[in-house]
Amino acid sequence: NGTNAYAQAKRAQVILTEMWADRLRGTGVAVNSMHPGWVETAGVAFSLPTFNKVMKPLLRDVGQGADTIVWLAASPEASDLTGGFFFDRERVDTHLSDSTRESTSDREWLWDRLADVTESDLAIESV
Repeated sequence: NGTNAYAQAKRAQVILTEMWADRLRGTGVAVNSMHPGWVETAGVAFSLPTFNKVMKPLLRDVGQGADTIVWLAASPEASDLTGGFFFDRERVDTHLSDSTRESTSDREWLWDRLADVTESDLAIESV
């Protein structure tokens, strides 16, 4: 199921962002993830044609979708932010409740799986 695979990949991105931020703390490297909002793109039109048709007047343009990631990368006011998930330049919680939080062992499994897939030890020696 493509929707489930997408959701799992996005959850993994959020978890890995937090883990990389923890491992890189104090190095001067910031790691964040973000949600651009619903943006009018060919991917949305193709994958969700009914949604695209109904919601088209409310979809963001590409510039609006890119605003937060550009802000995170280039703004002095965002330079000390790390490990967060952002929407419209605001840090937002990634869990609706504590019951949706993954366990430490699940997080470590994901880290180890990524190391296996990338054939890397993912060690952070120096930056």
